[in-house]
Amino acid sequence: RYGTVTGVQTCALPICATVLGKLGDKNSVVPLIQLLEDRDFEVREKAAQALGEIKDLGATLSLRDAMHDPNKEVRLAARASLDLIRSASQGTI
Repeated sequence: RYGTVTGVQTCALPICATVLGKLGDKNSVVPLIQLLEDRDFEVREKAAQALGEIKDLGATLSLRDAMHDPNKEVRLAARASLDLIRSASQGTI
């Protein structure tokens, strides 16, 4: 939990994911999608939430996959994010 991933403390990854979502930069979508595969459920949950805040259609497939995550909180975050993306895209998903 306290190792590093490319120089970032892994305990900071949930915070980083949250900040990326708040910034809303579409360049963050790919790294956030990668975080959906992290072993820590909190990282996956925050990544799913951040993807919903960014509202990029490119995240929909990965978020749909995340709806099958073993952790309920991750599944709920993925569903909520898909709803946000759907609303932002006016139902084109």
